[in-house]
Amino acid sequence: MVDWTWTGAGSNTDWETPGNWVNNATYDVGNYPGMKYATAVTINSGAIISFSSESIANIATILLDGDVSISGTGKLAPQHFVVDTGSAITLGADVNFVASNGLSLSGTGLAIISGGTLSESGQPLSLSASQTLELSGDAQATFANGAGTGTIVLSGADLAFNSGGSTATIDFADVASGGTANILSVPTYASDLTITNLGYGDQIYAVGDILELQANGGDTYSLIDTHGGSYTSTVASSVVLASGANVNDFAMQGGYFVYTGSAPCFYAGTMIATPSGEVAVEEIKAGDMVLTQAGMALAVRWVGQSTVSTRFADSLRALPVRIKAGALADGVPVRDLLVSPDHALWIDGLLVQAGALVNNVNIIREADVPEIFSYYHLELASHEVLLADGAPAESFVDNVDRMSFSNWTGREEPPAWIPEMACPRAKSARQIPPALRARLDKRAGLLIEQAAA
Repeated sequence: MVDWTWTGAGSNTDWETPGNWVNNATYDVGNYPGMKYATAVTINSGAIISFSSESIANIATILLDGDVSISGTGKLAPQHFVVDTGSAITLGADVNFVASNGLSLSGTGLAIISGGTLSESGQPLSLSASQTLELSGDAQATFANGAGTGTIVLSGADLAFNSGGSTATIDFADVASGGTANILSVPTYASDLTITNLGYGDQIYAVGDILELQANGGDTYSLIDTHGGSYTSTVASSVVLASGANVNDFAMQGGYFVYTGSAPCFYAGTMIATPSGEVAVEEIKAGDMVLTQAGMALAVRWVGQSTVSTRFADSLRALPVRIKAGALADGVPVRDLLVSPDHALWIDGLLVQAGALVNNVNIIREADVPEIFSYYHLELASHEVLLADGAPAESFVDNVDRMSFSNWTGREEPPAWIPEMACPRAKSARQIPPALRARLDKRAGLLIEQAAA
């Protein structure tokens, strides 16, 4: 029985190269008989490793200690994986980690695994309260029950538990515009998961079952799984929603429990500033020029369209918000502006979603709309502030609500990902700074009314 340690001193990064291992091991390392019965393989920080389509198995333990990058096509299948906290492990999309006796963390703090596929059977993943495992970069992981009292952060990753009894905390990281959705597949048996920051871009799946949130009191909910209409079980006893998320925004769609907020859009008839004057948003085509708040004339690369049926839509999420003329400032907007609730206005260096601005006086939820109506959005080569009915409003930036556009599949992918502008976004009323809220309330006459009362 021999322990092996990666040095990376060889002429390349191949797993099979003897010079990459302590003692310049023979080529048996590559053929695996020499490593086959190793008690432990240690890969230290800074290692960059590639391996072929071979399956490397029968190793007792592989310890990943530090920042390690592994690429290629193949499978590492020891009995046990140990990842040292403080490590950031980057796996290629075709790298598969399989541990017959589980995966664990060593030490306290955070370890990150990005990309690749991870699975374990036998002994469950067990995290202590002081340990956090972050899965990111399209990582796909399947764990048995358990997971201890620690935290698993999903940051653009897919996690499945294949049996019940799980007790970990699942923290859904915020999904960036254009980012990968977080997907959690829950077991078909009762569990005691804690879920935090559930909201936009997050999806929970239970095979053939129906999931719903039930209020616990306060700000927490229980996630209840109804199995074929015959019996129910609790999957998570404590669910905390993301800031700005509403419990009514979640529903089953295509077998997944998802956030159903509408995509940010302009209501048909909104007048957009262009170099040749204002043009109704529905009349704008790809290639047309529009004006930004900064006075730049920029080309539209795509016009998104979505259709809403009031018969089936959630009124809070789908019906437009009417921002009356002068509600934001003198002459802003110049006429009533109607946008979807999640569409953001640029105010005091913030992107403030219209739904957060509602005061039921001069910013209201508009119910007087046709049974079927259309929204439109404009994408430029960058995330910009346009002028819509004279008010500064954001252009489209790719996000997980993209599929609500009926013409999304016809959109040409940009040469590079278009990031969201670097500024805070207020998604709920409580996130609006008090000074801004007071100024807007004053314009609505609310403070005067309160003083008179």
